[in-house]
Amino acid sequence: RYLGVYLMGARDATLKFADLYDRGRDPQVRADYERLLDDLGTSFADRTRKLLSNDRSSLDIEIEVLRDRLAREA
Repeated sequence: RYLGVYLMGARDATLKFADLYDRGRDPQVRADYERLLDDLGTSFADRTRKLLSNDRSSLDIEIEVLRDRLAREA
């Protein structure tokens, strides 16, 4: 589930970045965007490590994802 949130946020930020950067090639806009991507990568890696080290959290997330899918398909 959290992967979807990261991906949607990255997609939205990418679209906004592309629009702004296309208008003026502002180096600060690019630097801010690259910093965001670095932060997302770091946060995702940290969360992944935590999930892998805690089997219960991994199971809870898997159950939640499956329940969400079942609710959408019902």
